[in-house]
Amino acid sequence: MQRRAPIAWTAHRATRPRPSRAKPNPSRDAEFLKGIRKAESDTSHRDMFRFFAMTHTEKPTSAATYERARRLANVSMFAVDLQVRRLRSTEPEDGTFIFRKWFDFDSLIVALTRLRRAATLARKVPEIRRPVAAALREFDSSLPDFTRLRDVAEHIDEYAVDSGKRDSVLRHDLEVSSIDGGGPTLNWLGVQLNASEALVAAGRLFKAIQDASAFLPKP
Repeated sequence: MQRRAPIAWTAHRATRPRPSRAKPNPSRDAEFLKGIRKAESDTSHRDMFRFFAMTHTEKPTSAATYERARRLANVSMFAVDLQVRRLRSTEPEDGTFIFRKWFDFDSLIVALTRLRRAATLARKVPEIRRPVAAALREFDSSLPDFTRLRDVAEHIDEYAVDSGKRDSVLRHDLEVSSIDGGGPTLNWLGVQLNASEALVAAGRLFKAIQDASAFLPKP
């Protein structure tokens, strides 16, 4: 049997023209440094640097923190509403992606989590701490199983190898769930999440954040 000679591969590297380096020019370099020093000593530049430092080191005002919390809550509330609408409807991908509603429940948990964290941010504002804290307690009592679902969803990589903090949740539980038509309702990890109830609870929490603006001092 005749053996074939091994093929020799030769790497060819394209030669590129080397960029020409600028020759040193002492007078030009001196002018450049002179311009830099002038800019650093200029009053307008000093003011600009001082303003940048102040705006990035001073603590935000109560009004600024509240407005940021409300904006974050607004986006999260839209996301909650969107996911609940998808869970109640028929989507084009349902024929090929049988786990579509499970994914939408995952997304609903994320949206609810972000809404709650926006409320937690608003609670840090002293003037509105009490009403927002009360709204958070009402949200938690309305969705008593939400914390369990959120914790496992956020640390699913740990629970997948039985290293999560909740000993009652085993790795096999992660892929065992069902969805009922009423709500609809997710049955997972021995608890439930009703989408309709979640939408109502989220709406009340968001309204509490909006109404809290009345407790802030007028500018």
